[in-house]
Amino acid sequence: LSVVKDGVRFLRAIVETAIIFNPQRIFTITGLIMILVSLILALFLAQRYFNSPLTRDEIIYRLLIIGLLLNTGTLLLGLGYISQRFLELIHYRKPEPKRKSGFTENLFLNHGLLLGMLILTGATYVFIDIFSNFMNSSQAVSSWPSLVVGTFMFLLGFQLISFGVMGIIFGTVNSYLGEGK
Repeated sequence: LSVVKDGVRFLRAIVETAIIFNPQRIFTITGLIMILVSLILALFLAQRYFNSPLTRDEIIYRLLIIGLLLNTGTLLLGLGYISQRFLELIHYRKPEPKRKSGFTENLFLNHGLLLGMLILTGATYVFIDIFSNFMNSSQAVSSWPSLVVGTFMFLLGFQLISFGVMGIIFGTVNSYLGEGK
């Protein structure tokens, strides 16, 4: 009998059961916490920057952490949404007639494509500015913070678009299964 080994096994069984039972709740809560932390860090960074401008190195590392937290939180939201839809397909559950759509379903199914396209448009604007500075001054990178923000905006935009497309596909498959049964 090993306390550590059995404890890890027991904890693993609890986590797996929770994830299999309702993955969307666990991943949504975790993703929202990560997004909230990234927004709080971004507010502190903006406040500090406007009070006394930071050196570029400090800004870059903080922007990287904020971008990673934001993108990871978005991935967790999408993972919860997709895994919940897979469970609905596996254990075909008819949607309840008066069921309100959840946060992630509303975000990815109804607004994912539009929000993703808007964020990609903003990222394109950031990169056009960097590209025009390169063409005018022949510098490879004019502003590292702009490059970091633009890159994370592209990632976030493509994530939202891909999750929106997956949401549409799952909705189509669910409606197809609903008509067949």
